[in-house]
Amino acid sequence: MQIALFGGRFDPVHNGHIAIAREVLQAVSSVDEVWLVPDNHHHWNPTVATVDERIAMLKLVEEPKIKVSTIGVEVSKGREGMTVTIDVIRELQKQTKNTYIFIAGSDQLPRLHEWHDYDELMMRLPFLIFPRVGYQTTGELPQGCMWLSDTQFEPMDDSATRIRTLRKEGKSISGLVPKAVEEYIIKHNLYS
Repeated sequence: MQIALFGGRFDPVHNGHIAIAREVLQAVSSVDEVWLVPDNHHHWNPTVATVDERIAMLKLVEEPKIKVSTIGVEVSKGREGMTVTIDVIRELQKQTKNTYIFIAGSDQLPRLHEWHDYDELMMRLPFLIFPRVGYQTTGELPQGCMWLSDTQFEPMDDSATRIRTLRKEGKSISGLVPKAVEEYIIKHNLYS
């Protein structure tokens, strides 16, 4: 199988994430499944919700071809809890006969070369880049990267930061996250 790996904090998972996963399945015929791979801890951006809360929210949005993988959490134990993409890729390629492609936002392009073992990472698998508002959305990409789609996929404007801010201000996040995720956030009083 070919798996598209979609890594991130997912703090929280929102409608933009789901739209990207669905677009990958529709636009890239070789992809059999999209795996949502949450970070345990991230060395650039801290998380607000615990890893268990973020995994629980992700499991609420699973679909037949969109799954949650906790490999990013599992491999982070060797790096004091920090999830590093190359560790995830090495472990997956060691464990299975699947082929992989990695999904990243165009907001990552300016610092992609700063990712741990960048050269090895780019040799191990291709990167599928989705457009983010305010960042490069067209044009030439680094070697090993390709745009998600030449269809009319709109640049992603949804933001977990915006959702957390709205919650902190006591405002509604309805329509920004799946209903089950919204209910989970309210029930567990997250981000307020």
